[in-house]
Amino acid sequence: MNEIYFKQKISKQDRSGFAPIFLEFNHNGSTLVLSTGEKCKPSDWNQEAQKFRRSMPGYQQANESLERLRDKLRTAYRDARNADVPITNDFLHTAVSGRSGTAGFPLRVWWHEQRCCEC
Repeated sequence: MNEIYFKQKISKQDRSGFAPIFLEFNHNGSTLVLSTGEKCKPSDWNQEAQKFRRSMPGYQQANESLERLRDKLRTAYRDARNADVPITNDFLHTAVSGRSGTAGFPLRVWWHEQRCCEC
């Protein structure tokens, strides 16, 4: 399967010294980039391990949050591939964020409803 990476964007560091963590996923010649909602100081991020260091308060919960996001993305990608749904960055973003109606629907039904205006 395609690799999922977590990277800290130092270029987006705020005034208090915190920089956001982004998810990057390369698939089908495209790259999905999502904000994880997590931030930390560069000294609290282990880029090689792609995890928060123990020096950061709440590091366990933050690392668990990244793992849940990774699992959601893997599941959405696998389910879409198995259902022959076109895998686009928009589709993956929507599936991972949970902002749309994919939850609880078989993907083929959801995809049909997205393409068809009148059933």
